[in-house]
Amino acid sequence: MFVGLPGDQYVQLSIFAIVGNNTKIIGSTLGNRVDLAETFQLHAAGKTKVITEARKLDQVNEAFEEVERGKAKARLVFDFR
Repeated sequence: MFVGLPGDQYVQLSIFAIVGNNTKIIGSTLGNRVDLAETFQLHAAGKTKVITEARKLDQVNEAFEEVERGKAKARLVFDFR
């Protein structure tokens, strides 16, 4: 399951892993409360990983520009320390 969209609109997947594991890939342009609840359950079970990059608060403008240009490689979080 992909939650969110990659900045460059592409992902690279191993065809051997997909076929070998009988993996199904489906897409949806929107989700609902059930989808969100299932996502939270998967994360609580340790089956997902959130990729983050920390930024200092004085980098807020650059961070927003990076997100708007689709160049952020992860969820950007701000370190308030």
